[in-house]
Amino acid sequence: RKLLKLGKELEEMLLYQKRHDGNKFMKMLLTYNDYLEEVFKNVEDETPSGNKLYKALERELGPPHLRSKVYNVLMTRMFNLTFEQVEEVEGIIEKTREMWNQIQYVVNNRTLEGRADMVHFV
Repeated sequence: RKLLKLGKELEEMLLYQKRHDGNKFMKMLLTYNDYLEEVFKNVEDETPSGNKLYKALERELGPPHLRSKVYNVLMTRMFNLTFEQVEEVEGIIEKTREMWNQIQYVVNNRTLEGRADMVHFV
């Protein structure tokens, strides 16, 4: 639940471009990444909680803040970040995107392997 709530908060911060504390925003991004890393580990280990979180994220079409565009100038003004910090934000978001893609790959591969096993037994 924390992961989903945090993702929505990040998305809202990016969408509505109100003045925010840039350091808090970056910390939230890193926390989200840590949570998503746990989801990845749980999905790889095929735990019920990992599968449940994956399905919840899938219903949301992935991490919600990944759908938002990062505009350097707006980020520097609205979050009071330097251009270097904005590049760091972009890097964190890219890392999140890659991790989400890895999670999907693991789940999809498992699904394909299961189907191949079923076909083999038919």
